[in-house]
Amino acid sequence: MATCKKVHKIHTFNIASFFISIIFINMDREEEVIYRLAREAAFRNLKSTAYELYVSFFSSRIEDEYSRDELFISFYRKQMSTYLDSRRNYILPLCEGDMITDLILDTYLETLDSIFSSPFEIDHIGL
Repeated sequence: MATCKKVHKIHTFNIASFFISIIFINMDREEEVIYRLAREAAFRNLKSTAYELYVSFFSSRIEDEYSRDELFISFYRKQMSTYLDSRRNYILPLCEGDMITDLILDTYLETLDSIFSSPFEIDHIGL
């Protein structure tokens, strides 16, 4: 009976490895390493390390126009920090991180649109 459990665990691991390798097909090797390190830090409950690696990884997947915008990066870091702190753990699946990044970008653009279309004078310092 113990042999059957070992075979089942090995089989499950191979399937999981297969799906993980499919997820990383469209990534550079460097991006893959950063994401894996972030997850490893999250598993070890190293929150600040996981946070920095997740921010580095997911912000690199944003369009160049926004990835160079200092105001956006500041906004992104604050929002990602708030999101990760609201979770029970810092383990962030790839698809969820991409969705959160898109949500943060959309919120940022809506905020800027609201500021520019406001009848009141609002400067960037209030953000």
